[in-house]
Amino acid sequence: RDYYASRGLGDVYKRQLFHCAMGKDRAGVVAALLLYALGASMKDIMADYMYTGICCAEKIRRDTDACRSLTGDESLLESVYWLNTTHESYLEAMFESCIRQCGSVDRYLAEKLGITQNKISRLRSMYLE
Repeated sequence: RDYYASRGLGDVYKRQLFHCAMGKDRAGVVAALLLYALGASMKDIMADYMYTGICCAEKIRRDTDACRSLTGDESLLESVYWLNTTHESYLEAMFESCIRQCGSVDRYLAEKLGITQNKISRLRSMYLE
């Protein structure tokens, strides 16, 4: 919570710019939770997340090839690939974790990130109307 709140995610009155190295971990989770708060369908949230893998396919290939030049260990190379790519199960696990911790994603947003229904309403009015 402190990580996101200190960077303004909890303050819906500010524009947000967030990123990470590949866009599937920190930024992918933030984007998925933001889309969820805005009322996007899980199908659309997943499509947005999986698009990261498409956009990063060339970088993933280069990273895997760079590792291949250092080792012939196929199991290690496979691990490098899976660490860099997107997979639906990764985002599903994140949402399942939210539900396990708080009972629902909405409660997770409120309790763990401080994104209350009032803030969600403000987000929706800013970005959807």
